[in-house]
Amino acid sequence: MRSFLLGFFLLGASLSVQAQDTILRTDGDEVKARVLAITPTDVAYVPTTEPPSTDTLHLVATQVFLIRYANGTKEIISNPATAVPAVGLARTPQQMNN
Repeated sequence: MRSFLLGFFLLGASLSVQAQDTILRTDGDEVKARVLAITPTDVAYVPTTEPPSTDTLHLVATQVFLIRYANGTKEIISNPATAVPAVGLARTPQQMNN
């Protein structure tokens, strides 16, 4: 019974170490971090690095596409109005008036 509890405790401790958020930037880079705050202009986070860092870093909100939280939920940050249109779908102002 004691070895079962020890094993269960170690499993729980290893899972808590794995729990982290992932910030997906618009350029495709992924940042493993713990997100602290999201404002309309920036995202504040603490990177999960070895050795652990306590520095709070900031990303401009327009550089962040998506945040995947440790509990599995996702949040899209980029404003679709500021996103780059797909190739071939961009139209000039003259084409829009026709």
